[in-house]
Amino acid sequence: MLISLVNHSALPDREVQAAIRAINRQIADDFAPHWHRSGRLCLGGARADAVIHLHGEVAVEQALAAHEAEHPGLPGGFVFVDLSRALGEPWTVSLSHEALELLADPEANLLAAGPHPTAPDRQVFFWHQVCDAVQCEQYDIDGIAVSDFVLPRWFVAPAPAPAHAHARDRERCDFAGARDAAGAALPPFGLAAGGYAGFFDPSIGEHDVAVADERAESRRQLRARAGLARRAQRYQRHRALPGQPPGAVRLEAFAVQAAAGDDPEAAVRRAADRVLGPSWQVRRLLRESLTFEASHPTVSLDPADAWDRAYQLAREDRIASAEPMFEVRMREGEAEAAAGPRAERALRAPASRELAASGDFEWAIKMIDAPEAWGMFG
Repeated sequence: MLISLVNHSALPDREVQAAIRAINRQIADDFAPHWHRSGRLCLGGARADAVIHLHGEVAVEQALAAHEAEHPGLPGGFVFVDLSRALGEPWTVSLSHEALELLADPEANLLAAGPHPTAPDRQVFFWHQVCDAVQCEQYDIDGIAVSDFVLPRWFVAPAPAPAHAHARDRERCDFAGARDAAGAALPPFGLAAGGYAGFFDPSIGEHDVAVADERAESRRQLRARAGLARRAQRYQRHRALPGQPPGAVRLEAFAVQAAAGDDPEAAVRRAADRVLGPSWQVRRLLRESLTFEASHPTVSLDPADAWDRAYQLAREDRIASAEPMFEVRMREGEAEAAAGPRAERALRAPASRELAASGDFEWAIKMIDAPEAWGMFG
């Protein structure tokens, strides 16, 4: 895979080239022998299989829009120097992290079955991300700091050892020899200090994240507030409803239900600040209600990213639930075509009690024209 690095930052190209040389050596000498996936970074201009954008300031929405316009269809990654500084790591580590994960799963659609982090008797499906579990671990190549990464063994749960088996060193699960919270070598699906791992839990039908410690949670929240939801960007960006043109579905607001207690509005504001950012507006929908609306006058999230943020909101303290509310833009003429027959039917439709008494078990959904609405989405 050839990955083109576009330097939008103020970093001089010679400094970026030094980082590229170190990461290319990491890919060839360290990563490829274990993963059997090779690739190279180059500084801009080449016809590439993927693109990484290097920016100074954090401006995710603008960066995503530019990538979609200039490199449609290509997997993309983003590194922000300011965000690396906030995370407490050299930007070269962030670049190494991004390049290795693009090589491992460019479309961000691979999953690996493994035990639930806190309920190991349940099976979940871990995101195929090779740096997150060891994201605070790094090592040097030619004086350039690069990211540690897990080995294929990390994604394979060990078989139970026989009772009479002799103790032996476990197989390595990461390249640089990271340790878990107990100081032991990293086990399969284990997290190093500061690491986290995302997974899909089929028992609840949602994605979740396991974090090793407070440092990992702090880093995860920083990335979430910046809008760096990796899977949403690479795999589901601009995904419309069936039959709708790209961009037809956009987030209007989040509906956030606060748990009962003192000052629910303050609880929602704190949650919105942590997950969405301080510029989001929060207002109560009804007097004395526990339901609030969180909106932004300029930020528009795609459906995948919006649901990702909603799950994060729902996990915040004193938040009972959170759901995105979407605005769907119809094609020209669709609204008029739908409204005409409905208005005509309204004049001759029987009263609801008469329709209910007819023995038609679908009378309720017919009263609200649900079948016609379903038909508008393919």
